[in-house]
Amino acid sequence: MYCLLKLAALNRIGFGVSESPTGPFVKSETNPILSKDMENGVSGPGHNSVTVGLDDETLYVVYHVHTFPDEPSGDRRPAIDRLYFEDSEMKIDGPTTDEQELK
Repeated sequence: MYCLLKLAALNRIGFGVSESPTGPFVKSETNPILSKDMENGVSGPGHNSVTVGLDDETLYVVYHVHTFPDEPSGDRRPAIDRLYFEDSEMKIDGPTTDEQELK
């Protein structure tokens, strides 16, 4: 996974695949898999990490978003959403800014 950064307000998250951990990587045609959603108050998602839930099975992506989406700046806050795979493609249930119940 990587952050597609053009301008802070346009941060997005994408992914690529490789046969080797050192590459070369092929970017997914479905990128970005996470981008801003101003209707839900989400701007600038990016700089992510992946973690496993309390059940040791469910994957989550943790990333930052702008604290004030209508006035993007360096002020950020964390967000977390479920990460899963479907038909060999990485998917994220997000972006959201709501409190999440972790499994």
